[in-house]
Formats: sequence, structure tokens, C-alpha cells
Amino acid sequence: MRRYRLLTFSLLLAAVFSATLLIAYRQQAYACPTATRATALAIPSYPHAQHVMPLHLVGDGDHVQHIQFQTTDPPPVVIAFYTTQLAAAGLSAAEHPSETVWRFGHTEAQPFYSFDLEVTSQTIQSTTVRIRLWWGACLLA
Repeated sequence: MRRYRLLTFSLLLAAVFSATLLIAYRQQAYACPTATRATALAIPSYPHAQHVMPLHLVGDGDHVQHIQFQTTDPPPVVIAFYTTQLAAAGLSAAEHPSETVWRFGHTEAQPFYSFDLEVTSQTIQSTTVRIRLWWGACLLA
């Protein structure tokens, strides 16, 4: 009987805590930035890119660009180039979800930008690079 009461109390406490968190989350004030980005962002051209190929992926919409290319440069050189170029354009590293994928973002002015960089070493002398650049307005539900 005592275990049943303890379990019931624990579940009730968890439910109250969860409801409080949900209410606090929904009451947060979100605001879109009022600043507008002075210039549009384009995918910076990599100086040692070979076999550059624009990719058209169905369902991505009008505000997405994809490219893929090869280079003889190793992945750290490619990553350093794009990190420097994107920082100069106002984008910062947002996340690094894996050893081959880097995500950069810009949300301080409209339009927002997301830049995904996937760098994969194929052989000692070959690196494949895929880039996805997305931009769009701040949308609040």
C-alpha cells in the first residue's frame, strides 16, 4: 500500500511539474528581428572546386540552393575556408551534428539563413563537398 501511495505521489508530482513547464514555455515572448540584412547571401565559391554541380532536389521550394563539388584539399581545409567566409558574412557555427556535417546560421536580421556543409573524404586526394543554403522569413505560429 505504501509503495502505491509513493508511486501515485511521484506521478502526480511529475504531472504538475510537466504542466508548469509547458505553461511557461507557451508564455515565452518570441519576436522576429526588425533588422533587414543589407545583402543577400550566396554560396561562396571554393577556390579549388572541381566538377561543380548544382543540385535540384524536389520539394525544397524556392528559397534553397544546393551544390556539390570535388576537391583535392583535405576536409579541414574546406571547413576552415567556409568557416572564415561565413563568419565574414555574419553567419556563425550553429551546430556540428556529425564529423562530416557542419551547420551555420544567421537569425539576427531577416531573412534568416541556414548553411549546411557536408564534407566527406573519399580518398587521400579526393574530398566531396555538398552545400545546402536555405533562407526565409521569421514565421511565428
